[in-house]
Amino acid sequence: MKELVLDGSTWQNRDDVYDAFFKAVGAPDWHGRNFDALNDSIATGSINKIEVPYRLITGTTTRLARAR
Repeated sequence: MKELVLDGSTWQNRDDVYDAFFKAVGAPDWHGRNFDALNDSIATGSINKIEVPYRLITGTTTRLARAR
């Protein structure tokens, strides 16, 4: 299984998380920035360059948790 490692050390907000995930999966520029669009692209497939199955690993997300 492919592992996608996201470094959250610079994440400040939700857009930073989307940016990191979209870059990791090779999402197109037009990809929606909400949970429904994210779910559709993962469940439907044929949108992102990297398709499931993959393991998503995030690290150093302390700043994001405090930004809530």
